[in-house]
Amino acid sequence: MNYLIIGPGGTGGVVGGFLAAAGKDVAFFARGAHLAAMRENGLRLKSGLLGDVTVKPVKTAGAVDEVPKADVIFVCVKGYSLDEIIPAVKAAAEPDSVIIPVLNLFGIGDLLAGKLGEGFHVMDGCIYVTSFVSAPGEVTQQASLLKLVFGPREGQGDPPHLERILADLESAKVPTVYTKEIRRETFKKFAFISPFAAACALYDADAAQFQKEGEARETFRALASEMKALGDRLGLSPGDSFVEKSMKTVDHFQPDVTASMERDLRAGKPAEIDNLVCEVIRLCGRLGLEAPAYRRAAEKLCPKTN
Repeated sequence: MNYLIIGPGGTGGVVGGFLAAAGKDVAFFARGAHLAAMRENGLRLKSGLLGDVTVKPVKTAGAVDEVPKADVIFVCVKGYSLDEIIPAVKAAAEPDSVIIPVLNLFGIGDLLAGKLGEGFHVMDGCIYVTSFVSAPGEVTQQASLLKLVFGPREGQGDPPHLERILADLESAKVPTVYTKEIRRETFKKFAFISPFAAACALYDADAAQFQKEGEARETFRALASEMKALGDRLGLSPGDSFVEKSMKTVDHFQPDVTASMERDLRAGKPAEIDNLVCEVIRLCGRLGLEAPAYRRAAEKLCPKTN
């Protein structure tokens, strides 16, 4: 089995890095300083689970004509980069290749399948991890949080190579759940990450700001409540205790943890505001739901959203 990681950042760097560290055949599609550092020094993982690990040499590709064929393709880019990597996915895919998108978007599997067209085995997926690119060629995975979730989209059966994929992930120490309820699972992840990202951006804050009583904490609570209402309306309820579980999750974060969207904003990089904030307003609008906390966030973060 050979794997291609498209976007070896905080998500792809961890999944691909764990697989490569376990001796699996992994290639990374990257660009810029991150690619250059990986080619020169390998991929360094600073992991709360594996410790400090350097995978060297690593297989890399920086252009579509360098992309190798792969049995499994993990798509781990930010939502705003999805269109840019479609040629790389098509170049890597064989008739039995399995494509697993792991993004912060709800409905990413259907979106990616639509962009690729017929003839591709596109799953849906999400990941629970606190990780980021800490330097070119280096990915930091904090604490012990790591869980990869993927499964077939509606109307699909099991993908090719499923048993071998799961066995490889297990041997690489990537905790993995394969589920036929992937739409519900990806919404549950989205329902947490969207309020957290919106609140972090509104207050330019780390988790510490939401671990104490005050306006920031109550704003996060209100955003989470609106996401629960959205899930209920979609028939994908994250559960009656979702809001309190979300509060407890934040309370257990290290104080300096923040959302990846907030890290991008601080660094002056493109950020997933449209995917994580504005899209919620659009969904609520189509379903006739009021979302006052999200609308307040949108006024600052995406003022053109109706």
